[in-house]
Amino acid sequence: MSSKLKSIFDNKIVFVLIGLFNILVFHFAIFRLWFFLFDSSNRNSINSTFLALIINSLLIIFFSAPHSLLLTSKVKKYFFTYIPKKLYSTFYSLHACLGIILMDTFWVNIGDNLYEWPLFYKTTIFILYVLSWLFMLWSMIATGLFRQSGIEEWWLALKNKSIKKTLLNEGPYKICRHPIYAAFLGMIWFTPNMSIDRLYLAISWTIYIFIGASLKEKRLKRNSAYIEYSKNVPLLPLKVLIFLISLILIGPLQAKELSQKFEYKNFVEAKKSKNRLQFIVESTKAGLFSSDVDGYVKSYSYSADLDEKNQILRNMKIIIKTISMDSDNESRDNKLHNLCLSHQSYPSIEVSLNGPFFLKSSRSQKLKGIVKIRGKEKDFEIELSSQSEKNRIIVSGKSTWSLKKMEIPDPSILVAKLSDDIRINILIDSEL
Repeated sequence: MSSKLKSIFDNKIVFVLIGLFNILVFHFAIFRLWFFLFDSSNRNSINSTFLALIINSLLIIFFSAPHSLLLTSKVKKYFFTYIPKKLYSTFYSLHACLGIILMDTFWVNIGDNLYEWPLFYKTTIFILYVLSWLFMLWSMIATGLFRQSGIEEWWLALKNKSIKKTLLNEGPYKICRHPIYAAFLGMIWFTPNMSIDRLYLAISWTIYIFIGASLKEKRLKRNSAYIEYSKNVPLLPLKVLIFLISLILIGPLQAKELSQKFEYKNFVEAKKSKNRLQFIVESTKAGLFSSDVDGYVKSYSYSADLDEKNQILRNMKIIIKTISMDSDNESRDNKLHNLCLSHQSYPSIEVSLNGPFFLKSSRSQKLKGIVKIRGKEKDFEIELSSQSEKNRIIVSGKSTWSLKKMEIPDPSILVAKLSDDIRINILIDSEL
């Protein structure tokens, strides 16, 4: 079986087609890698963070683990029984390209950006990102432009030639011993959108690069000339990389924490307050007459991180005491607290908006959020607008939730039917 498969790959037509296919896939993968590494946001999203981590981990492992294992002598020896030696680097490239395409297709986002860069810093990061790619190109040219992609070995094999391996110590190899690794570190860290999943990717690949570099060093240091070369040239330009990456991690923004708790004695006080949470449902009596039933929250707290320099709010959170939701009708409130919200089992409702929310914007902004209600997390969307004064921030918002989507039991009775929609209005007037 192995010899038959090997003879098929040795067939001239098959050999040419595999090489041409690799050229197309390689350039397609590089095209997708450019966009994925610069901005991996707006990919897939799922409700389970744990499942998202599993999917992303499998994608990282699929790309990284074989990428190193395929270079070991034992693995090579095994595959040489199935494919010709002159096609090995081509299949190596095809696997790497498949890993890139799968990652770009199935990567799952976790949370919003950890911070928001001002325009100047975004431009700087883009320049550093481009420079990383240019450094990669320079390194590949010094190595052999198409050697890493398997194209060079395939092309030379067509002409009955083989790659001549020499010690590289010119160009980028005067700066560090592994310039391709150094370039890749820049490519994975210089992004304007550092979310939790992207940080996970960057840390994982950084660990992989250092492990890969150390394993490669062991192989290369069998050569005495390389040992002499390594005495004068560093493994990686660590000081430069650490400095630049630290800027990415720390960021230029210093966040100030805003937090406040509100307590009102009754429905009227909660309704008249300048800070209020209102919920409204429509009630239809006897199938003929409709009217709004509104209620207010008497006990809640909110918190957010404020970037004062750029007037941006992030990580906004509101925690509501379920028992404090008041519609000014004792019978109705009993149903609300006990039937609809099961307040004894679920004493609070947590609303999270990761932002960012730009306070200086003259237009309203739509943000996605998560509400934890009756022990389950549900997605929702809210429209926020703001007014900014010297020592205060006024934020107002409106959203519509669905009883069915939130899995809230319908408290309707035969003579009074409630609408499925719950309208939510928010007004927070906060002093800085």
